[in-house]
Amino acid sequence: MIPEALHFAQYRFMLRATTTIQLSFYKGSALRGAFGSVFKRMVCFQPVDHPRECDVCSLRRECPYGTTFENALAVGVEPLPGYAGIPHPFVLRPPLDRRRVYFEGDLLIFDLILVGRAIPMFPHFLSSFLELGKIGLGRRRGKFVVDSVFGVEPRTGKTTLIYAEGRSVQDWDGGVTFGEIQCAVDELRERLKENRICVEFVTPTRLISGGTLSNTVNFSVLLRSLLRRISGLCYFHCHERWDADFAGLVRQADEVASQPISLRWADWERYSSRQKKRLPMGGVIGKIEYYGDLDLFLPYLLLGTWLHVGKATTFGNGRYLLTN
Repeated sequence: MIPEALHFAQYRFMLRATTTIQLSFYKGSALRGAFGSVFKRMVCFQPVDHPRECDVCSLRRECPYGTTFENALAVGVEPLPGYAGIPHPFVLRPPLDRRRVYFEGDLLIFDLILVGRAIPMFPHFLSSFLELGKIGLGRRRGKFVVDSVFGVEPRTGKTTLIYAEGRSVQDWDGGVTFGEIQCAVDELRERLKENRICVEFVTPTRLISGGTLSNTVNFSVLLRSLLRRISGLCYFHCHERWDADFAGLVRQADEVASQPISLRWADWERYSSRQKKRLPMGGVIGKIEYYGDLDLFLPYLLLGTWLHVGKATTFGNGRYLLTN
């Protein structure tokens, strides 16, 4: 059973280049790093000559930036035993192609997924990208405008226009709720054949096993990471503690066998302007097949296709697809 309070919304941004934009092949790094700094600049109330360090700010638990980017606990939310960190309530899903140059008039399209309490912050995200377009993106600060933003229904793929350049934002209530997740699980269950499912990791996936990065993806490692992510998002951002039998689920997951098909390690790095150094962001990509009694795990596998799994999900890491 999945937590009933868990809900999220998916948005599709279409940025139209007004000058040439040059990016690395993995565009999640540039998008996440650039708009995060603009977001902070736009919502921080501290004076310009203030250090603006979130960890010493008395209002960090009420600040959109502090609770979204700096893992500050929201007002009324207490620490959860066993959780050293708090998952960010958003996922950036950059395009998967390796294109690096966008000329004037070209569209750069990516998705943004907001979870729970981050959904009402959508105007802050939109405003940040509007401002970033004036500042510029990438190596030579290529300029762009936000051509349009669509709300996406993940289960059906249907889109609804909620913003167009020069127009006001339209109301949209298309977020994914418990009932819609259940319908999607039922559809997946009908497609599943012979208790087999193929998982294709399409962006580097960084899973932790025994305190270290894992270069294998056995089912119990994947499930542990999914359960931890789902329960964390639910508690910290959807105001519900999920009391599931995690130990029992993991024991049953140990019985699920796996057969790698095309798994490999994909290395990439990003430069952190805050830490002033390059950080490793590589992970596993490719296909692996799982087989066994999978019915109980289908809700968590499905949620992971939308919410991603593992480390660095805000950059687009940990995205996977499910196939039969």
